[in-house]
Amino acid sequence: MMTQSYQKGTIQKRPRRDGTLAYRLAWRERQSDAQWVQRTMTMPPGSTSKEARIKLDQILDKVNDRNGQSAEADPSLTFGGFVGRHWEAYQKNQALRPRSLSAIRNLEKSEAERPIAISG
Repeated sequence: MMTQSYQKGTIQKRPRRDGTLAYRLAWRERQSDAQWVQRTMTMPPGSTSKEARIKLDQILDKVNDRNGQSAEADPSLTFGGFVGRHWEAYQKNQALRPRSLSAIRNLEKSEAERPIAISG
């Protein structure tokens, strides 16, 4: 289960070669494999810190909505499809014992084509 995630991002002042300031926006996005990716964007020349904050807030409204939600429900998703797409990434992040991995593999084989019940 994914935990709820909320972030404010950061705004960095960076000097340009012409002596003016540039505002660099930075935030992180959660990928479908539960890994995080750093994203950045530099505001156009002449932008103010207030404009940078407004732009970052617009970006983060979408990102925070997406980060706190699971993927769209797919009624055709089978247990085997789930294992292939999501479970393997999860297992890589866990310290599972060999006996647990063996039990999981046996379950994967026996239940691979069973549809996953979607509750809504």
